[in-house]
Amino acid sequence: MEKDGMAVPVLSDPKWLMALAFLVDITQELNVLNKKLQGQGQLVSAAYDNLSQTNLCHFPACKALMDVGTSFSSEKYADAIMKLQEEFDRRFADFKTHRATFQIFADPFSFDVQDAPPVLQMELIDLQCNSELKVKFREVSGNADKLGQFERIATHLP
Repeated sequence: MEKDGMAVPVLSDPKWLMALAFLVDITQELNVLNKKLQGQGQLVSAAYDNLSQTNLCHFPACKALMDVGTSFSSEKYADAIMKLQEEFDRRFADFKTHRATFQIFADPFSFDVQDAPPVLQMELIDLQCNSELKVKFREVSGNADKLGQFERIATHLP
């Protein structure tokens, strides 16, 4: 823009550039998280696990500016990260209340029946007692679409 005769003073302001770098880094992390959450065969329990990690410590754009001498005030951006965390907590509060249910579907054969909702306990006992289903579930548990494969196998059993 400067070569077109239009001065852009913010492009030489280190504080503004650091804020832009922070925005770039946060946007990149949210994009990675979004792609993980939309992955094919992604179970709700896996989505919950990804969100509960809240590992937002990688800021390469900010680091690049720091490497050339731009100061980074972690206090300034800590508030933005806290607000982001609060928003995630608010939006995904239902995930926390249904955590046990997600765990039942993620691995029904390892789930303690006593911790299951009463309406699911008998079904869970029947499922856990079925050796053939347990073997089939373990066989497909490493695949991305394990729930879909398990459902297809389970429907063909007597």
